[in-house]
Amino acid sequence: MNFETAIAVIQNSIGEKQWKIDLADYGCYEDISDSEEDQRQRELWVRLQEYNDCGIVYDMGAEQLTFSPADMASFLEKDADNMPVVDETGAFVVRKDFVLLTVGSNRMKVALFCAPLKKNRNKKPPV
Repeated sequence: MNFETAIAVIQNSIGEKQWKIDLADYGCYEDISDSEEDQRQRELWVRLQEYNDCGIVYDMGAEQLTFSPADMASFLEKDADNMPVVDETGAFVVRKDFVLLTVGSNRMKVALFCAPLKKNRNKKPPV
């Protein structure tokens, strides 16, 4: 908001006994440019959305294991501010080399390699 313009418009409207005004009609609002940090956060958000919404489904025979966005987010290494850690190439750092998920009612544990998740969505987990 351009406060100088808004104050002038308000003062003028009071002088003219105009009690209802729309500041947008007088150009009081301005577009704010994103800072470098804002742009970096938006880019990170887009990348996280793509990562979390991967749509990976593993066919386990009797059941299918679908990765939810929460599952995918839990795989990521996070810093002290709970932000995802990225390596020198900009790729997300996955917690350890694999992730253990509890599958089905029998509580069967399945080790899933996370490195292939980005490249081959149909790859079966290692046995």
